[in-house]
Amino acid sequence: MNLVGLFLLLVSPSVYGETLDVCQLLANLSSLKGQRVSIRGIWSIGDASRVLLPEHPCEHAAVFDGWIWPDRINLVPELGAIVSQHLGSRSNLLKRHPDSVVLATLIGVIETKDTFVISTFPNGTQEPRGFERLVAQLRFTDAKDMVVVPRSAVFSDGRDRRRMESPIRAIQP
Repeated sequence: MNLVGLFLLLVSPSVYGETLDVCQLLANLSSLKGQRVSIRGIWSIGDASRVLLPEHPCEHAAVFDGWIWPDRINLVPELGAIVSQHLGSRSNLLKRHPDSVVLATLIGVIETKDTFVISTFPNGTQEPRGFERLVAQLRFTDAKDMVVVPRSAVFSDGRDRRRMESPIRAIQP
């Protein structure tokens, strides 16, 4: 490793534990790929997904490989990590504070792809194969600093990329 690479490794936010928000992570995704990071956002668990959303919509769209991606990161517990106590803590907070969301800091390794395989559906629409329709995923091992925030303070009636179901083409062919 050369001196520049060593310097970048030493000043990396993941090395010193600086916590990024979801928008900062998406804006710097290429340089953070494969690194251990600390990310703060809305920890959402649904029937079929676990995601980390930004507290507020990102100012700039996450555009990768010609697609505009939702402002979310897929979450997967790292194999062998004991995360059940964190899931229980999150669940207990929401039971005590209905109609709220949980802001949390999750720690783990960020994954993304350099290029995405494109699936073509029978109706002719195309979609990149990301991580549960998202551009990145965090293999998390820890959660901390959980607080509840009223849902109404975070989500407005307007549409934003946090609620996009799938990526859309940045440039139509």
